[in-house]
Amino acid sequence: MQNIAIEGEKETAYGHRHLGLWFSPKMTVSPLGIRYKDQLYAWADVKKLVETKGDMVYAVGYPFGKPSATIVFQNGKKLNLDGRSFMREGSVRKIKFFTGVSEDFEIFLDLVRRRMSDQQK
Repeated sequence: MQNIAIEGEKETAYGHRHLGLWFSPKMTVSPLGIRYKDQLYAWADVKKLVETKGDMVYAVGYPFGKPSATIVFQNGKKLNLDGRSFMREGSVRKIKFFTGVSEDFEIFLDLVRRRMSDQQK
């Protein structure tokens, strides 16, 4: 898997690209955790990751199969991520043809899964 700036000391901004034109930051990610809505959630605060694959995209249509993920924190707050428009600030958006998700989305979810498994050890 591709190693991105998350592992470094600097915070990396993630968000959604709206209509393919402008980037709207949603959170920053660092080795300490996820900063969302001016609150830093340590990696240990991530309680659950819920993924919706959107397998019905090609069978039924876009509205019924939108790939997404929700990160649930220990305090009950939820962070919803759109799999199509999610990207790292400054990166070029690359959408996978069969899954319909951005490459940055998959890389970020792999990071969250890895950090969650590290916390369970």
